[in-house]
Amino acid sequence: EKALFDMGRCLFMLDQHDLAIKHFTQMIQSHPKHPDLVDSLFFLGQSYEKKGDADRARGFYKKILSMESDEDAAPRIKAAKALRKLEEASRG
Repeated sequence: EKALFDMGRCLFMLDQHDLAIKHFTQMIQSHPKHPDLVDSLFFLGQSYEKKGDADRARGFYKKILSMESDEDAAPRIKAAKALRKLEEASRG
């Protein structure tokens, strides 16, 4: 499962956002309890943001913030920051 996450991350880093979206979506559907679920959702949001789809990106960031988590708060902090940046950009 860790290799699946790493593959998606590599696709993201290579700016292959469509493939990263497809990969992370499949990974989440087949492994909904994956330990890197929150990070995967964040990469999905980032991928959509890089593609210029702010609404979809915003949806993923909000999903992360709505999830209960005892895990590391870093992905939630990153999601909140990214969401704030999108909101400010949309206000102009």
